Amino acid sequence: MHNLNISFKFANGRVYLDPFDYKVGNITGTIAGSNGFDETIDYGMDIQMPRSELGGQANALIDNLVSQANSKGAKVSVGEKINLTVKFGGTVTKPTVKIDTKNAANDAVNGLKQQAQAALDKAKADAEAKAKAAADSLKNVAEQKVQQAADQAKKQAQDAIDKAKQQAAQQAKAAADKAKKDAADKLKNMFGHH
Repeated sequence: MHNLNISFKFANGRVYLDPFDYKVGNITGTIAGSNGFDETIDYGMDIQMPRSELGGQANALIDNLVSQANSKGAKVSVGEKINLTVKFGGTVTKPTVKIDTKNAANDAVNGLKQQAQAALDKAKADAEAKAKAAADSLKNVAEQKVQQAADQAKKQAQDAIDKAKQQAAQQAKAAADKAKKDAADKLKNMFGHH
């Protein structure tokens, strides 16, 4: 670690260290916390560590856990970095160290949630696409049925009009024939009997 710009302040008998980022080799993170004039310490360190830094046994254990989860139907994958939180407490002469793996577990859970959400989104999109295709197909069938019914109604109406025209033409011809015959009869009567 070099070129660090560390800010701190004094309050209530403690020296508070503002959060600062660090990098040691391939490991990065953030440190913040305080120590008291009574020698108590309270620091937190968030670490992002490449899996390659964990060593063979730790990676084998992680891979084994992942494969067990996947064999039960989960689709878990572990990223290349592991997030850890380390808490330093106690005193300067008797420090305590606690490693919180909750962040690493949360990363795995969040990875699972993201994969599940992606699978859900894909299934939803597929279902919507299938429903739209089915609706389009039904719409096309309905439109064809409506068009067929309209065509049939149009044909029936045209047939009725043609039939009415034909009947009207026949009646007009019959009326004309009768008028002609009547006129011929009248002329015959007028001129024929004299």
